[in-house]
Amino acid sequence: MPDDTTLAARRAALAARGVRDETTSTTDPPLPPELAILDQVASDPTAEERRVGIVDRFFPEKGFGFLHYDEGRSIFFHVTQCEEGGEGIAPGTRLSFRIGHNPKKGKTQAEALRRVE
Repeated sequence: MPDDTTLAARRAALAARGVRDETTSTTDPPLPPELAILDQVASDPTAEERRVGIVDRFFPEKGFGFLHYDEGRSIFFHVTQCEEGGEGIAPGTRLSFRIGHNPKKGKTQAEALRRVE
């Protein structure tokens, strides 16, 4: 509990002895390179901005594929993130999306995908 007087006294005693408290870091460690775009998205006021990409590869039997966007960048997508379902998605299909995070894989992924005519 943050208001625990015993804990506060212990921290004060350690601080007086010059022992640094490693449990309360004021800064977060840097993101790994593959997640660096999330740092930009978190600090970007236009984070909800939708991007447009073209399906490069799609594996309908597995339910996932990859989009190319922003002059050659590639991002993973899963059909569960397609707002209109996965029907009709094939290489060359234009989709708009938001950049999100896949906690299971620890990587970025396309989310809230919609077809673009």
